[in-house]
Amino acid sequence: MKVRIKKIDWLAKEIREAVVTFSVRDENFTAFSYPADFEVGDEVDIEVSIGIEGGPSEWEEMFSGNPDKKKCLIKKKPGNWEYSAYGRVVKIQPLIVDVGPFKLEYGYITHDPRVVGEYVYFEILRLDIFLKDRDVA
Repeated sequence: MKVRIKKIDWLAKEIREAVVTFSVRDENFTAFSYPADFEVGDEVDIEVSIGIEGGPSEWEEMFSGNPDKKKCLIKKKPGNWEYSAYGRVVKIQPLIVDVGPFKLEYGYITHDPRVVGEYVYFEILRLDIFLKDRDVA
């Protein structure tokens, strides 16, 4: 997915670890990145992932927590990488959820094809980004 890098707050520049603000579809998101192999203003193709998942711990809460059928990420604190995620299940094995601006992999939590098309809610304690197709030497 193509995004524009808006801001980089280095946590450890020598090892390219940073908090990065990026924009997609005119929305800004903040995520952890390692290695952050880009600069402010770059338009890059990235992967977005759930760095640390925060629940819910109950299956029922996940599948009943989005009665309005939203597809979005809602930032929990300004300048932070924590989000409440609302989306629609598009695939299982692994579970892929369309949250609006992008799709996120939630893991291997079910084999049941009946969940495809269901709307869900979950918490993200840390959103991560990294360059797609990054060469590893």
